[in-house]
Amino acid sequence: DPHEVSERVRVIVQGSDAALAAVVSKLMRIDALWVEVGFIPSGSSAVALSWGLDATFSPAEHLTFALASPAVPTPVIRDDHGVVTLGVAEVTGPVSAASSASASEDAAEMIGEVIVDSEILYEQAKAGTSDFNNGVRLVPTPDAPGLAAVQRPPLPRKGWFGRIKKPRSTVSPTVLRGRALQAGGVDLAVTRDGVRHPRPLKSVTFYRHLRDGQFVRN
Repeated sequence: DPHEVSERVRVIVQGSDAALAAVVSKLMRIDALWVEVGFIPSGSSAVALSWGLDATFSPAEHLTFALASPAVPTPVIRDDHGVVTLGVAEVTGPVSAASSASASEDAAEMIGEVIVDSEILYEQAKAGTSDFNNGVRLVPTPDAPGLAAVQRPPLPRKGWFGRIKKPRSTVSPTVLRGRALQAGGVDLAVTRDGVRHPRPLKSVTFYRHLRDGQFVRN
């Protein structure tokens, strides 16, 4: 989806995945995804991995790459709240309000269902009834169809007997690719690029936006 423009504009973001996603979310909302976007990651970055940015680069080398390399049309994954995810999004069960966005030790089992396109990825109607009980992880893909999703590792068993029992399942998690992911359930915790949604949700839908982004990547 290359955009024909009279004058090229390029924005370069230095910071976290969440900072980059905030900029791209704004561009999407004002229908300005024709703007080219480069990225200088600060610290660990799922976006840098997805975009093929060299992990050994210094900030100066990242800047040179962001300035000089061509922009590549790339699927943009957004949700029904108008927020773009560029690195990783997770949908889990309820979590403690005091826990960090990346912490899962206070998470409860996720009661709900997740569908990618028309295939069921996750389903648990009652706690303790599924091998996989800890929600799903979603990543945008650099090319079509747009996203890939996988079941998160099961929550550890709690209590004394949980310490000595084997993990809940030795079955490999399912991975599905598609254009959209729909999740529904009880008090879902949704985290996008390391930032947790401010309140629990009953449902959330991630899907490929109609326009591609113009991202400076390999």
